[in-house]
Amino acid sequence: MHYQALKSIFKILDRETEIDPIDPAAKEVVEVKGDIQLKHVRFAYPSRPDMTILKDFSLKVRAGKSLALVGASGSGEHWV
Repeated sequence: MHYQALKSIFKILDRETEIDPIDPAAKEVVEVKGDIQLKHVRFAYPSRPDMTILKDFSLKVRAGKSLALVGASGSGEHWV
């Protein structure tokens, strides 16, 4: 693994969230309802902008359902 790639991963992992998880004034979310819908999504990793991972990808997940997009390492390269 390249040192630069590892460095960028730790930069992401080390950044602080904009939401303070221990803020005593924060409102607790106890229930979330609703569908999730993606329409015509295009995605490429910032480190490889020339390699499109998702192209014109649409998806709808109904409330209460779960979904995972998985593949072997590097399999996203074939999603063009």
